[in-house]
Amino acid sequence: MTDGSITVFPDSPDSYEVVLEAGEVLEVGRKPTTTGNRKLIISVPEVSAEHAVIRPQAGSWVVCDLGSTNGTRLNGRQLVARQEYLICSGDLIQVAEIKLLVKLPEDDCQASGSAEEPAKLELAEASVLAGTIGTFSKLSELFAHQHEVAEQAAQLIIMCVCEEVERHHGKLLHIGSDTILCSWESDNTSPVHVFQACYTALRLRTLVRMLGENSAYWPFPDCPLAMEMAVSTRLIARTILIGCGVDPKRTVELLGLPLDRLFGHAAAIVVDEATFKHTSDHFNFQRQGSFSIEESFGPGEEIYRLVGQKRLE
Repeated sequence: MTDGSITVFPDSPDSYEVVLEAGEVLEVGRKPTTTGNRKLIISVPEVSAEHAVIRPQAGSWVVCDLGSTNGTRLNGRQLVARQEYLICSGDLIQVAEIKLLVKLPEDDCQASGSAEEPAKLELAEASVLAGTIGTFSKLSELFAHQHEVAEQAAQLIIMCVCEEVERHHGKLLHIGSDTILCSWESDNTSPVHVFQACYTALRLRTLVRMLGENSAYWPFPDCPLAMEMAVSTRLIARTILIGCGVDPKRTVELLGLPLDRLFGHAAAIVVDEATFKHTSDHFNFQRQGSFSIEESFGPGEEIYRLVGQKRLE
């Protein structure tokens, strides 16, 4: 393993490089190091004092979030705190919102596949759930003077939402400040993945409502808490399903769901036609209309609103 570098602010004329020295650890954070390791200091409030670390491992390099407040992303994917992720030349690390571009010798990328190697597009059927809590934006405006309190409450809600998704066997693809993107992949034997996605959406709606009524989680009675969701079922590139470089906004657009027109109703859950057809025996729906948008997977998409689960007779 040889030296590489990290370009800070790669899209800016103020960009600069920090050398990755073979065998040495590079810490990233807002305050000077207390460990004796080299440290990239980024003096902005959104970056935690001890935010992340980049270190050599088994002939390659890895990045690890150290439990930061605003998180670390790798190619758009939110990293799980204190878990190591292999990095390669051309990868983009985001510390809070600060971009760091990785440059490594080609040999160091072979373990994970060269960035120059063409990727094979593999498709798999899956149900993807996109959710947003628009309340957070309103909260930030109303409680600008209590920014930390509002931020902590929002993070707690998102954490509870993520735990509920994982409880129902969903895979988290993206976790943002007010959004989540998760999926259930088909096992090719039954449409159980579609049922799981719809059932989880209903559970999330109930969970968020309950959290909003609990002052220990949501101490803002004048700012009602609600989550809007959409579920789409179709063939999806595996690069999306494993979270590689996933852009949630772009992913949702490619799923063919015109969310900008469908969201805006508190606690609404909208689904596409494929999701409806797979689960109409188990759930109650209301037809919302037919939509067609650019890059949709069809000339017109029937959209339905998921109302609730049918009672067994």
